[in-house]
Amino acid sequence: MRPLTLRFLSAPAHAHTKPAVSANSGFCYVLADRAHQIYEKTTHDAVYVTASTGYLAYRLTGNRIDTAASYIGTWPIDMDKWDWTDEDMMFDFLNLPRTSLFKLVKPGGILGNVTEEAAAATGLPKGLPVIATANDKAVEALGAGLKTGPDLLLSLGTYTTPMLQGNENHPFGTTRYYWTNFADVPDEYLYESNGVYRGMWTVSWFAKQFQGIGNATHESTLDVLTREAATVLPGSDGLLTILDWQPAADRPFRKGAFIGLDERHNRGHMFRSILEGLAFNLLDYSTAMLKKLDRKVDRLVVTGGGVQNDIFMQLIADIFNLPAQRNVITDAAGLGAAINAAVGIGEYRMYDEAIAAMVKPADSFAPQANAVAQYAKVYEKYKNLHQLTDPVFKDLQTINGVAERGKVGLNQILKFDPEDMQLTVQAGVPLKQAEDWLNEKGYTTGHLPQSQPLADFGGLVATRSIGQLSTLYGGIEDMVVGLEAVMPDGRIVRIKNVPRRSVVPNIRHVFIGNEGSLAFITEVTVKLVPYLPDTYHYLAYTVDTMREGFHLLRDIVATGYRPSVIRLYDAQDWSQFYPKHAEKPVLIFRTEGPQPLSDATAGAIKSMVEASDQTQPYEPLDEIIDWFKHLTWTQKEVDAEVNQLEKTPLVGFTTEVAANWHEIVNIFEAVTARVKKEIPNLCGIGGHSSHSYVNGTNLYFVYAFIDAEDDPAGEMARYHDPINKIIVEETLKRGGTMSHHHGVGKARAPFIKEEYGSSYWVLKTLLKSFDPKNTMNAGNIIPLEFWDEPD
Repeated sequence: MRPLTLRFLSAPAHAHTKPAVSANSGFCYVLADRAHQIYEKTTHDAVYVTASTGYLAYRLTGNRIDTAASYIGTWPIDMDKWDWTDEDMMFDFLNLPRTSLFKLVKPGGILGNVTEEAAAATGLPKGLPVIATANDKAVEALGAGLKTGPDLLLSLGTYTTPMLQGNENHPFGTTRYYWTNFADVPDEYLYESNGVYRGMWTVSWFAKQFQGIGNATHESTLDVLTREAATVLPGSDGLLTILDWQPAADRPFRKGAFIGLDERHNRGHMFRSILEGLAFNLLDYSTAMLKKLDRKVDRLVVTGGGVQNDIFMQLIADIFNLPAQRNVITDAAGLGAAINAAVGIGEYRMYDEAIAAMVKPADSFAPQANAVAQYAKVYEKYKNLHQLTDPVFKDLQTINGVAERGKVGLNQILKFDPEDMQLTVQAGVPLKQAEDWLNEKGYTTGHLPQSQPLADFGGLVATRSIGQLSTLYGGIEDMVVGLEAVMPDGRIVRIKNVPRRSVVPNIRHVFIGNEGSLAFITEVTVKLVPYLPDTYHYLAYTVDTMREGFHLLRDIVATGYRPSVIRLYDAQDWSQFYPKHAEKPVLIFRTEGPQPLSDATAGAIKSMVEASDQTQPYEPLDEIIDWFKHLTWTQKEVDAEVNQLEKTPLVGFTTEVAANWHEIVNIFEAVTARVKKEIPNLCGIGGHSSHSYVNGTNLYFVYAFIDAEDDPAGEMARYHDPINKIIVEETLKRGGTMSHHHGVGKARAPFIKEEYGSSYWVLKTLLKSFDPKNTMNAGNIIPLEFWDEPD
């Protein structure tokens, strides 16, 4: 009697002694934020929570046992132990009692035997052993014969991705180049790189456009396209394909494209170019993963539908410059489950033995020297394509005034009202796209955070963001006039758009800056002002001391002048921009608005600053004007910084605070002195003020240190957290606030009591009233350990 194996995608389900309610895999992402709503409101009698594999194992065997390798992500799993975590905090966060979870076994373990009831319902033999396997990719890797060693697996499915196997768990967040999953072999791990979301789907889509072309010759469409592609030289005569038919979530603007198309090209060129584009992407992702893991490979094992195409297999070998193997049994996932069963019942003692007996290689494609050389030249061009196409696709999103963000919804500009000077948008509309659209019509929100090209309106409001023109236009809280949000219990609330009202406390501010802890913002209405870029004036000076610089900031703002930009940099901070001109602190100003107002403001500032005997004009002023052009960061700048951090042990961080004028210099001096004294391997600490008010200003500390260890978590504990603690302590003891515009999150939550003092009770009462189960972003603002403390 042959055993039964279970192989399904992991998805949460609720099991009771009654038939359980099985959930779609998408619900995995709901567990973390809404666990109690599913548990209490959807299935009131549920006492067990499991994945679909556990549910089916229970229905077949009557045992509440499942494979550990089905659980990852939001589940409270300890990947080192292959069992549920010992940390109570994770169970509290998910609102899951330990008793609600099934016992776990490793792949190859016996889950039980088919019961008489299950046998009658399914036709399976009573007593048939049911064997644990793993998640879909892990089972596929096992069926392909992947082991810890020099093989790289290329999975050619709808989602195409490279995979490696190893014996170390690399926790989530260690790197962005791959993520660690359970392998389908006990105590081993699968490293899955980034991939192409619609990989082989794009091949099928293209073939569908030419459906029927093989009817006359009794060939399939794919056979005709493959035959035509075989006549095309490597590189497809300069035709390149960008495979973003479905973009990644963090690059929603990207689209698929053929680049270089001319009269030489036909459908054979296009088909080959799609296959080459897939292989180039796999090479790109593999190279990044292998470099991060410090691994080398000497062979490719290829699985999935694409392995039947000889042209594809050969160009993969040529592009990677490695032999590419396909196996006799192409259903690798099914074979992987069979291997689990064979080991589970003792047919083979070891997985290596089972793999050697059951995984049979079919064909191996060796790289061809001429093609390898040609593809190496093409790849050098291909890997930089996104840098050229991203700006174009971003601009295309604003056609017809609609900002499109993938297909996730909440991406519409709902109403442009020039009479009332208001713009209403859904929360997912990117600020930069809305700004570009408004600028063309002569308007602006006045909001210019550094993240403008990447930020959405919902996130800006939820984090109470500030822009770099805030001294004139204010923060987001000064711009929002109305909004819509969804509360933790599911009800929708709307705050109407009015200029001001005196009707009890302004509840709009309950939502602005709630950081996802009170509500999910779905719609925002903001004020508009005229966009007048031709009226800008730029001024810049060096100043002898930071103390004198702060005095000048205070006098300008307290007198009533409102430049859009008013900044003071210490020499250390300014050196990151123009090190040749960083001997003294630097003052920077920009004025704007109606021409007479901008002229008058610039003139007054010039007179006040130059009246000081401690200032000198900054030269050349063109440097300052050029500096203004780099006030915002696109994804390109973010990626460049990440790449730079990975190439050097030098790490930089920031922490920003705010305080009244009489204490701001004291905070700056106390923090810089303590950090230099207490933190080893410090490369420097400086700071700047960038947002000023009648009664005070902010202080944005910038610091860098050298950490040669490849240990991000340890790095935070050794350097960033202690520096942040010093900054917060010195600020709070002088009556300042620990965050001017970066919010609280989890990093500063431990200081929330000291920040609020006696009014902490008001904050906590508010949060617990709206969200008594602590469902929304639990641990944010108020740490989990503070939540149930007596007030």
